[in-house]
Amino acid sequence: MLTDSQPTTTNNSRCVLLLYLVLCPAAVSRAVSCCCISCCVLLLYLVLCPAAVSRAVPRPVSCCCASCCVLLLCLVKMSHDVIVDALPYIDTGYDEPGVREAAIAMVEDEKKRYRPTKNYLEHLPQLNLNAFEVSSSQINNSIDPQTEVMRCEFERVAARQPMDTLSMKRYELPPPPPGKMTDVAAWGECVDNSMAQLEHQATRITNLDLMNEFGSEAWKAHNNILQHMLTRSQAQLQEYKKEIQELNWSRKSMQTKAGEELRHLETSWVSLVSRNYEIEQACVLLEAEIAKSEREKEIQE
Repeated sequence: MLTDSQPTTTNNSRCVLLLYLVLCPAAVSRAVSCCCISCCVLLLYLVLCPAAVSRAVPRPVSCCCASCCVLLLCLVKMSHDVIVDALPYIDTGYDEPGVREAAIAMVEDEKKRYRPTKNYLEHLPQLNLNAFEVSSSQINNSIDPQTEVMRCEFERVAARQPMDTLSMKRYELPPPPPGKMTDVAAWGECVDNSMAQLEHQATRITNLDLMNEFGSEAWKAHNNILQHMLTRSQAQLQEYKKEIQELNWSRKSMQTKAGEELRHLETSWVSLVSRNYEIEQACVLLEAEIAKSEREKEIQE
C-alpha cells in the first residue's frame, strides 16, 4: 500500500494536469470547443476523483520533483505568451451551427476591450492644419496668391454655404446700356470684348488643329505607357499570388504533419490518462478492501 510520503508517477501526472488546467485555461476551452476527447476524459477524472487530485498537488512540490518544477516554469511562461493555436487545415467543427456567430461575438468583444498602446502613425510627419492659411503680409507680398482663394473656399465649406455658379458673362457680347448708346467709351469696351472673344475662339481652333495633327500620336504614346504599367502590375500580382500559394502549401504541409503527430500524442495521452484513472479506481477499491479487512480484523480481536 502506498503512503502519502511516497511520490508516484500517477500523482505527478495528476499534478501536471491540474497545473495545466489552472495556468492554461484557454487551451482547455479550445479543446472543449473542438470536442476534444482527451479533455473530456480529464474533466471526468477531476470530477470523479477530486480527493486524488487534492492529494496529488503537494506531493511533487514536497518531494522536489525536478521534472515537475521544470514543467511548472514552462507552463507559467506559456500563460504569459500569446500562443497561436489555430490549425485551420486540420481543425474541424468550423461549419457547425453557432460556431461562426460565437467567433464573431468574441472578436467584437475583444475590439471593445482593445486599447492600442502604439502610435502607428509615428513614422508620418506631423499634420499641419494651417498649411492653406496665409497672413495679410504674405498676401500683400503676393506670396502664393492662390492660397488666399483656397482659404476662402475652406471658410465657405466650413460655413456650409453653396458654391457660386460659373459666370458666363465673359462669353457674352452685350451691347452698351440704353443710356450709353451714343457713348464712344461704352462702344469701345464692347469692341474690346468682341475682339477678346474672337481671339479666344481662334485659340480654340488652333488647339483643335494641333489635336487633329498630333493628338492621336500623343494618345498612342499614353496608351503604351498604360499598357506597360498594366503588364508590370500583372506580373507583380502573379508573383505575389505565387508567393501566397507557396506559403499556403508550406503551411498546409507543416500543419498536416503536426496534425498527425498531435493526433498520435492525443491518442497516447488519452490512453495514459484513462489507464491512470483505472489504476486510481483500483487503488480506491483496494484501499476500501484493506480498510474493510482491518475493521473485520479489529472486530475479531
